[in-house]
Amino acid sequence: LKMAAFRLALVLVWAVSAGSGITIGTSVPNVPEANASKPIRELLRPGMVGFDELVVLTNTTGLEVASSVTPRVSSRLRDKLERLGELVAKDCQNTVLVTKAFVTAPINTAARELFFEGRAAVITLKQLQLTPCAFKGDDVVTESCYTDQACLEKPGLFYCPDGGTASSQDAASCRCSKPCINNGACQCGPALPDDSCFTFAASDCFCVENEQAASTASPTATPFEQVLELAQQAGFDWIAVESLTSLHVSVVPDNCEKDLDLVFLLDGSNSVDELDWRKTKQFVIDMLDYFNVNTTFSTVGTRVGVVEYSTNVSAEFYLNTYSNKEDMRCATRKMGRDRGATNTGKALSYLKTDVYLQSRGMRAASALVTRALVLISDGISTDNSFFDAAKTLREDVDVTIYTIGVEEQSSLARAQQELQLKGIAGDPSRYFGIASIGFVAEIADSLQSSLCDAPETIQCCVTPRNAQSAATAAPNVTIPAGKYRFFAPDCSLGSHLVLVTLTTPTGATPCELYAAAANPEVGPLTATHQDTSTAMLKVLSVPASTDPLYISLRAPDTATCQGRLSFSVDVSASMSASVTLGISPLELSDSIQSGFVLTDAVAWQGVRIEGFFLPSDLQPVSYSIEGSDAIFGSTSLGQVRTIQGLGSLPLGQVLNTTLVGTASKAQCVKGRVPFTFRIRPPTTTTTTTTTTTTTTT
Repeated sequence: LKMAAFRLALVLVWAVSAGSGITIGTSVPNVPEANASKPIRELLRPGMVGFDELVVLTNTTGLEVASSVTPRVSSRLRDKLERLGELVAKDCQNTVLVTKAFVTAPINTAARELFFEGRAAVITLKQLQLTPCAFKGDDVVTESCYTDQACLEKPGLFYCPDGGTASSQDAASCRCSKPCINNGACQCGPALPDDSCFTFAASDCFCVENEQAASTASPTATPFEQVLELAQQAGFDWIAVESLTSLHVSVVPDNCEKDLDLVFLLDGSNSVDELDWRKTKQFVIDMLDYFNVNTTFSTVGTRVGVVEYSTNVSAEFYLNTYSNKEDMRCATRKMGRDRGATNTGKALSYLKTDVYLQSRGMRAASALVTRALVLISDGISTDNSFFDAAKTLREDVDVTIYTIGVEEQSSLARAQQELQLKGIAGDPSRYFGIASIGFVAEIADSLQSSLCDAPETIQCCVTPRNAQSAATAAPNVTIPAGKYRFFAPDCSLGSHLVLVTLTTPTGATPCELYAAAANPEVGPLTATHQDTSTAMLKVLSVPASTDPLYISLRAPDTATCQGRLSFSVDVSASMSASVTLGISPLELSDSIQSGFVLTDAVAWQGVRIEGFFLPSDLQPVSYSIEGSDAIFGSTSLGQVRTIQGLGSLPLGQVLNTTLVGTASKAQCVKGRVPFTFRIRPPTTTTTTTTTTTTTTT
């Protein structure tokens, strides 16, 4: 009875909370879950690589897992739940209770819930929340400090360590001090608040500042609304009000499946205040969660570097400095800055000469690794070399540049800044403008989507400027067990049938092949065409569609796979042919299947075949006979190919052949028209007499 009364009270309290403007079914953002957290790709089950990569969710500060829950979730979901638990414990003196997490999908289910991938959870508060949450914010270590130290001396000068201030230049009275910026508290000793990246001796001092929450609760907000705000601050990608007492939360997949050499270039100039500098660094730290950070420095995975610039430029770490996320997080958190001007052009030039080098960890082009740069700047460049430096990076080093601009106050300066950063990116779609650095976390998913979700483009058709054959245009790709790689052919030739070919090298394990239109992250649950067999050669015939085509390769759960993708476009539906027998032209239409029956071998000499390639945008076209070229002669008549029958064709022989038209400017674009010829023996006449039988042929 007591428990029933408690639950009733809980429902009533939360109902009152929800009644203030939040209704069941409300979601943040206000889009379907699959749009915000990405659709489910596969149903995870024990024994699969994806299932084995799920982590165990345990009770931590402010977070408790109900005993009925299967405590397996993705790493990203665990991190967000633990973060929410910390916020609720500190700000609300309460505990988040997880009532649903991973669920094993029923056999043959048509449902597509993110619970089946360990990327969704249902949460509630363990205790009745009657008082508003306090929103205390985080205590963070910002830099070293000290209040009174002896001055250091060099010829003719007294100075202070770590950029401190000297009280005088008198040997007897000179003392050094280094106060905290923004009147923060200077604290001495080995203990640090919530920060495992720093280790100080007992005599060391450091600044501790309170970082207020990015979005403070309204004074009239109910406890339910405040918990919803805390869930947003924790970083879930989608939050929905499931009931009067619970929230449904979900996240995007853990890691970027794409291999990247990724560098963050951070503006540390004077115009960036200390709080904004910390938020910039935190953004980089948070972005690391999206990537499969390389741990072996092999050709697989993402490598990360971080560079700070103002008047001068310095690398905090290169692409081959650290091989795990925790070291990268700590190095970024401790990173200082020189302050000064905003020399963006100088910084971009530095990246080419000192960072994007194989000696600094950049992988060779043959590794099929995307090189990317994320530039965060809050102002207009103070040098004028940024356009040329950015163009050199994009074209000579093949770096894809993304820019994030903290917008200037005046409209004129804001327009100039936007023009600069779009020019640096080289594509307006790779520019992100935000009102203040406090909003940088809100574009994390959009940036991640641009970096990771865009499939790797594979050359579809070979042009005269690139004489490689279509079959060898794409090098072999290697994919670790249970992982994906995403691709898109660069075909832009209209709505035609596309043939997707996957060739597996001898001795290698074949990859699973999936294809679908309009779905960049195609997988087993979303593919319209697939081949998961062990065949060494796989071909998918994908019907014409106005939507772009996307391909994914997946390695089996038990082995690394290899393969080479190539594409061809079948325009047979746009090609026609005619056959002339003597003087009678016959269109190859319905009769093409039954074939052309010639009355004698001489008639074969009069056969003429003409091909017509209808799409004008694919002209000129060359024609050939496939399989029986030896008994044909040919002449070229502009856009029409005429093939003349030559030699003799034995009586009764059936000739199955195909007229092939190939677009000269795109050799993988072909049309085919099959047809059949047969020489019919003449009728046999028999005359009978009493003494002889004469047979005349």
